[in-house]
Amino acid sequence: MGLLLILPLLVSGYLVCLNDKFVFSRLHRYEGQLLYFLAAYHGLKCFGAAFFVVTAASWLSAGVSFNLCLPVVKDSFTISLDFLEALAGVVVSVDHTLANKAQIFSFFILVGCVTCLMPYVFSFISYRIYIFKFFFRKGAYEELLGKEAQGAKRLTRAQKARARGILEGRFGNFLARDSNKHHPIASVLVQSLANAVPVMVTMEDRKVYIGVVTEIGSMSEISSGLENFGISPTLSGYRDKDTLKVAFTYEYPGKKGDKDDIEPSVTYLKLESIASITLYDEGLRSRILETASLVASSGDIVAPSIQVQDVVTDESFKSVITALKVWMVAKINRKRRG
Repeated sequence: MGLLLILPLLVSGYLVCLNDKFVFSRLHRYEGQLLYFLAAYHGLKCFGAAFFVVTAASWLSAGVSFNLCLPVVKDSFTISLDFLEALAGVVVSVDHTLANKAQIFSFFILVGCVTCLMPYVFSFISYRIYIFKFFFRKGAYEELLGKEAQGAKRLTRAQKARARGILEGRFGNFLARDSNKHHPIASVLVQSLANAVPVMVTMEDRKVYIGVVTEIGSMSEISSGLENFGISPTLSGYRDKDTLKVAFTYEYPGKKGDKDDIEPSVTYLKLESIASITLYDEGLRSRILETASLVASSGDIVAPSIQVQDVVTDESFKSVITALKVWMVAKINRKRRG
């Protein structure tokens, strides 16, 4: 009897971990006893649902039967819907010593079989709930279809179907982002992949890449999809071993006009080899230079000059911030005197 309960419970928990994409994407976080208890937890949910389904079906079908009369045959057939009683008869025919407990054994046999089917039901329901929640919130179609949905008062079936297709295509990015919330570096990589945002990646060997993440690996039971990833770089360089200044040594060819003269290259890197990562803003340097020029033109202080080079130095940033502090203090003192 215990085997009829424990074995389907563990098997169903294992099937949930494999078939439910939301659970599978986080499976690499669990090891040893944690993995065992995760499978047992989902198995208990499947067992509870199966117990309820079999109990309700047995109660509704108990003693229900009807007569079936076929035109070819003169006699009528009595068909009983009491499947629990029929299965109990099969159990008694196999072992006559179980005559008093035949219905109990039949009940738990059915519960065990249905328990092994519940993982597929749960995985289907969890995905449909995700789709429902996404489209239930305001602005969902505008986010997927853009301007096409913004001006339309009512969307057609074709537009809704296209929106669902786009969402299914982005489902992998959602899983990657959801499963790597605990890993800040991986979260930045997923953000770059989902939104085509450039990032600056510094490796442990001081190699620097600036580009957009274009590819990630496939998830497995023991690893996430971001252990190895592909980046399409626009710039690359290195950090000086003494000053840690960033020097860009190579600019990758990009698109020219409407056609690609050269296919964009993809460089594959390891997540564990990343020393630091940040979202890259092309206008950051220009904004700092603009701020420095405004401070210098105010007449209160003379800001240090910064030249636009291929090397970004920490001393330049510190000098600008120091100049801003001095300018703000001088302005506050003038107001107090006035």
